[in-house]
Amino acid sequence: MTSEPARPAPTALLQATRLACRRGGRRLFSGFDLTLEAGGAVWLRGPNGSGKTSLLRVLAGLARPDDGEVHYQGAPVHALSPVQRGRLRYLGHTNALKSELRVGEALAFLSGLAGEPVPRARAQSALARWGLAGKIDALVGSLSQGQRRKAALARLMLDDEACTWLLDEPQEALDAEGLALFDGWLIEHAARGGAVLLTSHIPLRSAPVRVVDLAALTGAGSRP
Repeated sequence: MTSEPARPAPTALLQATRLACRRGGRRLFSGFDLTLEAGGAVWLRGPNGSGKTSLLRVLAGLARPDDGEVHYQGAPVHALSPVQRGRLRYLGHTNALKSELRVGEALAFLSGLAGEPVPRARAQSALARWGLAGKIDALVGSLSQGQRRKAALARLMLDDEACTWLLDEPQEALDAEGLALFDGWLIEHAARGGAVLLTSHIPLRSAPVRVVDLAALTGAGSRP
């Protein structure tokens, strides 16, 4: 009888240890630990005010925790190399799309900031997948909220490598077709070795995720 070969251990990409955060004298969360591995997807849940957005910003290196540490690919998140920084993507509520730019220009601008210029044809293909094929030359300011969200998500499709995504309510304003596409897209992303941590009030229909309840684990939202 032959034994199956041992599977390689998942690669830890993002590691958070004993994180604590306060806002306005109120403790949002404390003692928070998290490991996000290659191919992993984590759904961060919790009531409004529990600190989900604050936690995502801390994990992305956009804010400092009151206590604890965050490492990405073994390095402190505030001291990442340009290459590492380019592999850690944060998408918040504002979509990071400049209203005065055309959609194609906005995507090119964001890709340029990451040091990854993207050909127009590739941007067009990503937009088409989200049903925005005819919007590449439209002003961002002329798009509906749902279309802006789709354009912001299309930006993530332009990554050459399997990156780590920190997404704050990414399904917000998406229609039924967009929600189905998003679920399938998460499965594809995990299959190529990417990782994602997201907040959402909308249940994921098919993408396999690990649920982390911020309030249940940390007593989030309590006072000192």
